[in-house]
Amino acid sequence: MILSSVLTPLSEENLKLAAQCGVEGVVIHYPGPGLEALTEAKENVEKHGLKVIAMEGFLPIEKIKAGQDHDGRDLAETKSLIENMGKVGLDLICYNFMAGTDWVRTKLDAPERGGARVTAFSLAEAEAAVSLNSESRDISEDRIEASELWANLKSFLEKIIPIAEQAGVTLAMHPDDPPLPAVSYTHLTLPTKRI
Repeated sequence: MILSSVLTPLSEENLKLAAQCGVEGVVIHYPGPGLEALTEAKENVEKHGLKVIAMEGFLPIEKIKAGQDHDGRDLAETKSLIENMGKVGLDLICYNFMAGTDWVRTKLDAPERGGARVTAFSLAEAEAAVSLNSESRDISEDRIEASELWANLKSFLEKIIPIAEQAGVTLAMHPDDPPLPAVSYTHLTLPTKRI
């Protein structure tokens, strides 16, 4: 077992603190296109005596999920990422297939717990949720039917699995919550769940 963590932000201070606390592995976010960005991110973690164990988050697949990658740029970028991961010895990528969003929070400044900053989520406030993904990718706000989302996932996997197998990279899909039906959240009064 490797004690691992996601560090947000992936700063020198957090890397140093993680190493001091006995963390051995770090899950990194997608650093951007190209072998150089990936190599730099990996080397930055390793210079603190830590190992990159996986990549998760901010992956270039939002348009793919929504069926809007008409020019194939996101697919090409994802294929390149996986190939580059194999080249630098990163063998695990975790993705989600939640269309139109990533993990979201309705509060980024919830009251502290034990001195630690925490976030919160309230379904009643979900329409105004703040995405943790700071990089927007101009995708439509149109709704997507479950059958279309499944078809997009099937198509994505048919194109990506051979690339991952050749690169020696394992694909891991995050166990997302099922999509909610289209309802107006303004009339709901549900308790806030701390994350």
